[in-house]
Amino acid sequence: MTARLSPVRCAAHGRCPAIDAPRGFTLVELCIVVVVVGILAAIAIPNFIEVQDRAKEASTKTNMHAMQLRAEDFAVGTGGWYPRTAAECMGGVPMTDNGMQLVDPPTPADAFANPFSHESGEGASWENRDAFAGPASTTPGIVSYSFFAGDYNIKAQGAHAGLSLVLVNGGTQ
Repeated sequence: MTARLSPVRCAAHGRCPAIDAPRGFTLVELCIVVVVVGILAAIAIPNFIEVQDRAKEASTKTNMHAMQLRAEDFAVGTGGWYPRTAAECMGGVPMTDNGMQLVDPPTPADAFANPFSHESGEGASWENRDAFAGPASTTPGIVSYSFFAGDYNIKAQGAHAGLSLVLVNGGTQ
């Protein structure tokens, strides 16, 4: 007759701790992991939002430059006359008295969108500003154009305040 081998058991408790040990994480270990993940999220999320706002402001400055290029192109085509309104700058084609076009038609007025609202067109991504020295719209991302006495300036609103960049004919102010 052959003898049966039985598993090794601890003499005091009748079981082997190495074989019968519970597997998995303890509640304390899981709590520590949750706290660490929460701290990392608390650090990362505000930084991510700030970077997004800076990128949107950079896009707004690009839109300002695009409007300046349109105004300068308009002036080249009209012998040095700048557009009197933002609408004329963004989409109007000046005509002579006999109906001849003075410049090639520009790209559509909705060529750029407000990076904050993703809308385009007058009142959503650009506007005409009546006061030459006045501030831009308080709506984030709107590019504002003003013309006075042969000069223009272009301003815009950032995420929380007006952008420090002001574009004028002949360069930057």
